[in-house]
Amino acid sequence: MAKDPETLGELLVAVQAAEKSLDNRIELTNRMLGLLATAFIAGGAGVFWLRSEMGAIRIEVTEIRKDTEAIKERLGHIETRTSELPALREEVTTGFSTLTSRLAAPSPAPNQVPFVPLTFDENEKQLIRKFMGNKQQPDVAPSAKVGDIVSPNATLLAVSYQLLRQVPKLTGSRLAIDEKNGSVLVVSVSDNRILAII
Repeated sequence: MAKDPETLGELLVAVQAAEKSLDNRIELTNRMLGLLATAFIAGGAGVFWLRSEMGAIRIEVTEIRKDTEAIKERLGHIETRTSELPALREEVTTGFSTLTSRLAAPSPAPNQVPFVPLTFDENEKQLIRKFMGNKQQPDVAPSAKVGDIVSPNATLLAVSYQLLRQVPKLTGSRLAIDEKNGSVLVVSVSDNRILAII
């Protein structure tokens, strides 16, 4: 385990080393993503998994960069606030330890949860259609299918408390209307994936 930095110079060197380690990790992650993307595109599968993993990595990188920027800002204040140096040193050391532990942590594991569509009985379907205004045109095929990701611009409606009490399966989902035939789309809140078409 590395010794905690004692001086401002050691602290700056440690932060620079942490930034370099972060840059190396980002570069390695980008290379890995490039290889994974090539493999998945060539195989015609895995695009949804890759997108979710990229989002998770972007979030982690953003958090690490925020921590790094906060540490840099604190280091800049050390020079002007010498009377508060012991307290600032403790704060920066804690931030540095947090950053180091994040960098040492393994990359997030791929999402192993399989996609499971929702099924509804006829009574539940009627309740959902009634809530959404029952605009379905049965003679026209829907424009989407179960498992598709809805557009980020799609209007997703929250499920009312009353409907959720009657159809608890809707927990963790939003509702949308298919633009082509008026079917109700049940969409996962976590990844905007269509769980069911009613």
